[in-house]
Amino acid sequence: MQYDRQTALDRHRRPLIAACAVLGVFALFLCFYRAWDADEFAHLQFTWMLSQGRTPYRDFFEHHTPVFHLLTAPYFDMIRDAGPGVMLVAPFGLRVLCTLFTGLTAMVVFALTRRAAGSGTAVMAVALFLSCSFVLEKGIEVRPDALAALLLVVCAYAIARGLCDAPTPEERLAWALVAGLCTGGTLMTSQKGIFAVLGLFAALGVLGVRRHGRGFTLVFAGVALAGVAAAILPVLWLFAQRGALGEFFQYNVVLNILWPRDFAHEGWRWLGLAMAKDTMFMVLAAIGFVLLARRLGRRPQTGLGTIVVLTAGASAIGFVVLPIAQRQYLFMTAPFAAMAAAVAAGWLAERWSRNAQPWRVAALPALVVLYFVFHAGLQLRHPDREAIAKLDYVLHHTSPADTVLTGWSAGIAFRRPAFFYGFPHQEVRTFIPPEMVEALAADLLSGRVHPALVDFDADLRAMPAVLGAAIEALYEPAGVGSLWKRREGTLQAPGAQARASATP
Repeated sequence: MQYDRQTALDRHRRPLIAACAVLGVFALFLCFYRAWDADEFAHLQFTWMLSQGRTPYRDFFEHHTPVFHLLTAPYFDMIRDAGPGVMLVAPFGLRVLCTLFTGLTAMVVFALTRRAAGSGTAVMAVALFLSCSFVLEKGIEVRPDALAALLLVVCAYAIARGLCDAPTPEERLAWALVAGLCTGGTLMTSQKGIFAVLGLFAALGVLGVRRHGRGFTLVFAGVALAGVAAAILPVLWLFAQRGALGEFFQYNVVLNILWPRDFAHEGWRWLGLAMAKDTMFMVLAAIGFVLLARRLGRRPQTGLGTIVVLTAGASAIGFVVLPIAQRQYLFMTAPFAAMAAAVAAGWLAERWSRNAQPWRVAALPALVVLYFVFHAGLQLRHPDREAIAKLDYVLHHTSPADTVLTGWSAGIAFRRPAFFYGFPHQEVRTFIPPEMVEALAADLLSGRVHPALVDFDADLRAMPAVLGAAIEALYEPAGVGSLWKRREGTLQAPGAQARASATP
């Protein structure tokens, strides 16, 4: 099969383009009408703390690499003096930004697929990508994975252009530098991209040797690695300047290697859900991988098959090896799966067209749109009223100088954590020394630590009983979700009583 000669899907290109435009606009609309994930508020807090001059890994717990948060911290600098009303809607601004990253990812998917399989198949790849449940779930949330996925596909595009299209060595090496910069950016945005990066570099080696020989491939890889270093070293220098380079490696590398959640517990569940909710996508992707893998033994013309198969294969290994295999990991792999699925759709469309079954070809775009409508319908609901009510209460009853003691539920952000481990969910609790919790309880009772509010949710209640007893002795329900406020007459932070009396 010659992927660059597919024509069956080209006849449905215009309806597919219109459908993709509608899907993209509706995905943007979903930013404002879907529930909040607790992860989003953790990333919002990370970004806000950076804008306040705090250093992650040293001043507060984090286990994500920081490029996304460093790039978005100026957003909170711009609204530093804004009132609670502006801060209340600020999270939606970052949701829109992440959705735009996902839209740009779809555009690169189109460009990369079009080089090899024509515009009809490329538009189908975009439609399949946008219709995935895990893209609609994670691609519009406030999280670094949207930027990491964009950088991954740009890296893939740069490798394909540099090794298969660029006419001169200078242009090829320029694309190698772009690939390296995007690779380093991916790793500094999300560690979950490590296996996809390994797959891309394996594809770089295969394409380079087969098309240009071993010598030029080493030069190309060397320039790419220089780009990786150019992207990573400024981040390392920043934390070295702040005296937190050791903590950076401790919490981004060592801690994630020791993470307790395993694939058997989590990965199969998300994979099973993906198979149930995205059956057509997963089946087409599997067929596409087989079709593309059959061509790996030939001299690559466009590099699409080599890149997709090796990157997706490495990601599949990572899905088993990594201690956390959740929907956002599937989301980062989705662009490559969508390209494979589109190739399979084009192959089926060609066979059906030759067999005089055009109605089946026409049904493929319709099925993709129906899948999107189904997945969007599952996501379409008003954002959690409780999360918004909690954030509103925090913004109106505390100041940015106050601290809060939090668990792991949506609604708390834009206030300094009273405890180093600001989100003690199930996995994080395994790393918290019991003596730290006992010291926190003692500090609460003595007044040395005096959070203005406590989000006394299920995860905070799961901490050692000594902490819960201290909270219950000093705080009472605020009447908004799981928020607790200080009891009257208990020890408060200097100025807290004055703020409380001034609060309407």
